[in-house]
Amino acid sequence: MKRVLLIISCFVPILGLSAQSVNWGTQAKLKTKLFPMNWIANGGYIGSINGTSYYAENVNRAKLLTFEDTRYIFFASDGNKLISESNPTESQYEDISVGVWGEQIYVAHSTTAKKSGKTDVKLDLYNPNNFKKVKTMELFSFVALDKEPYIDFAKSENGNFSAFVMSGINPSTGEGTLIIKCFNKEFNEAWTHYYDYNGSGYPEVRNLFLSDAGELVLSVTVYENKRKTKLTSFDFVELSTSDSKFVSFPLKSQKMELLDLKVGSYGAPHQYLCVYAENESMVGFKVDFNEGGIDPIFTKQAYDGEWKIDQILNLGNGKYTVAFQNRGLIKIEVRQSNGMIDRTFFYWNRSFRLIGVDSETNKITYDQTIGRKYNVKLAQYVYEPYVSVAPYYFAKDGKVHIVYNTDRETKEKECNKHERPSGSIRVSLAMNTKKPATKMIVIDEDGDYTVKTLFDEKQTKLTFLSRFCHLNDQDELILPIGKKKKMMFGKMKF
Repeated sequence: MKRVLLIISCFVPILGLSAQSVNWGTQAKLKTKLFPMNWIANGGYIGSINGTSYYAENVNRAKLLTFEDTRYIFFASDGNKLISESNPTESQYEDISVGVWGEQIYVAHSTTAKKSGKTDVKLDLYNPNNFKKVKTMELFSFVALDKEPYIDFAKSENGNFSAFVMSGINPSTGEGTLIIKCFNKEFNEAWTHYYDYNGSGYPEVRNLFLSDAGELVLSVTVYENKRKTKLTSFDFVELSTSDSKFVSFPLKSQKMELLDLKVGSYGAPHQYLCVYAENESMVGFKVDFNEGGIDPIFTKQAYDGEWKIDQILNLGNGKYTVAFQNRGLIKIEVRQSNGMIDRTFFYWNRSFRLIGVDSETNKITYDQTIGRKYNVKLAQYVYEPYVSVAPYYFAKDGKVHIVYNTDRETKEKECNKHERPSGSIRVSLAMNTKKPATKMIVIDEDGDYTVKTLFDEKQTKLTFLSRFCHLNDQDELILPIGKKKKMMFGKMKF
């Protein structure tokens, strides 16, 4: 049921905080706390319908000694105005994905029958005007290999294709296989593949990338055996309507500590940029399914940390930027006098490293490291970067833009090997970043950059929700902020 929003006019002090103009709307009072600390909660922007922007907060509420399955709370905004908020969905989900389909909101989810082992993948459709569930659509069924089915999901950047990847039984052979189903934007099935890995070693699907043309690339890390002590290769499989192609990248150093791997588009069709980070270096290479080969692009030394690949950005002019970030998670356990163990999760987020690449020449165009310092301590583990942690990246006019939270005293030029927290006592005493600033980095095609402070939580009293941030249909940057039962939206025209 749609909620009535109470508008409170306490936003005047935050106007005109910087030369970068943010046009703030009115502050809304919510009935449900945003991202309560004792629940597993996260969220993000899910798409637009007829110019209205939609968001979903996913919550797993505490229930005795466990947590219930996912429920969703939906929000809608028009520019810098929050126009509606839903109650938590009545349905609980083993969720796969949430998004916008045509003029409805969908939740993709699965259910598994205990006796038969059959898993059904379904879409629940919600009316965006009142957030009521309209109907349930059954997409497909499969027989899983395990009691807890492996299901992964990918969506193309243009939103025209979605793909599901499952481990299950091939109905023709009765043998275990990888089942891949691709759907168009109307959720009509575009193609299905049953893929069997024929190489030696122990393979694991590490990353999925779905192109704007509906080709799915599986990135597979291949280990020597099940103990996974040695990596032997990265294998890549491109699947499309009627074809599958395979390219392998043998590894010289099999003792690497692989931290992350990601694939993105790169130049011509059937060519991709693969990037990985390990304990000593960052490596990028072209995977070319047209020629069936691998072309090295860069190998860069990395100072000590836990480097992750946030995004591979297509700047639209044959140039790309790979965005790395030094970030990690530390689990803190404290035993109380009664023997109970308190667990908290410390998410630390430090410097960006951005490497520009020209797909015409396979040459590096720039390599910049920019400082960040932002910490969040949560009572529960969240799989994806938290709603205020993940930077929002976008490309505009051949430039990279990054909007993010950081300590107000952050020094952008201060980047070094001492960023990773160390020492259990020091980490256990670590605190959340208090009253962070929200900044925007703009990097041109030569690597020159500017950093601007957009606003400051010390003045707004609300936290920037970076996973809700997006460019809307009117080419405005939407900047949502919120805390507890308060929420507000700002906008900037580009």
